[in-house]
Amino acid sequence: MDKGEEADLAARYERNRVTSPLLRLPREIRDKIYTFFLGNKILHLTGDYDQEQQVPPFVHRVLANVCPSKIDDIEFSTTYYHKALNTYNGPRRFGSNLLAGHLDCLSRWPPGPWMVNMAGQYFNVWLLQSCRQVHQEAYLVLLQTNTFNFLDPSALISVIGSKAVPWSHFQHIRSLSLGLQIGNNEGPCIPPAYIGLLTGVRHLSMTIELSF
Repeated sequence: MDKGEEADLAARYERNRVTSPLLRLPREIRDKIYTFFLGNKILHLTGDYDQEQQVPPFVHRVLANVCPSKIDDIEFSTTYYHKALNTYNGPRRFGSNLLAGHLDCLSRWPPGPWMVNMAGQYFNVWLLQSCRQVHQEAYLVLLQTNTFNFLDPSALISVIGSKAVPWSHFQHIRSLSLGLQIGNNEGPCIPPAYIGLLTGVRHLSMTIELSF
């Protein structure tokens, strides 16, 4: 980026700060707005091991930090492509994502602005693409206020190993849930280097399934 582009970005930032109804609000209030739309959810991440390293997260609102639904009970067919979970305008995207809510979870809540439509039960992440400053502020809220649930070690390895999300971003995750199988169908071991990326985790829950 040359000096002219830097000056243009600085001018646009200052113009947005003065004229935008959202950016004129104190940062504390903006964070509450970001959290309302993007936070307090469980993001179920499963690995898809094709060449694109697709990562489909199933998203729903948190109900007592426990999801009463099971992934196997739900069928989804619509794929939603976006770039918002990686960089605001970068060339890569966070895999080929299917963002959908657990139907029986969402049925307990009135339709909210986080849904694109009721038929697909989409989780709206367009806020992250509104402008560069909003992305920088709201992206941290997405990482810090949600629970990232990996259904098995393979899912965690797939998500981190795909490098679709910069490794430095994983240090901002604070709540993590991991499923494990003990017995005949044990998954692969998580590399210590991957575990070392999760330095910000403050809450860890594990679901252990016996498969003898």
